[in-house]
Amino acid sequence: MYGLTEVEFNQIIVYQLGRCVICQDTFIGMPHVYHNHSTGRIRGLLCAPCNKGIGLLRDDPNLMRKAIYYLEKESV
Repeated sequence: MYGLTEVEFNQIIVYQLGRCVICQDTFIGMPHVYHNHSTGRIRGLLCAPCNKGIGLLRDDPNLMRKAIYYLEKESV
């Protein structure tokens, strides 16, 4: 998958200490290979919720910044 061999995939898991690169939770089940959709370059392994969150925000850093701002601001 994504040009990774099983050995390379396992090396990334070891490098990340068996944890999601974003939330740092220990993987339960198969990690998701997070990659740049334009270049195909692998960025790391994510847990399902982090992978889904980034995907729902369309891999758009501006939307993610807006979401952070929204979460950190006081109520309306």
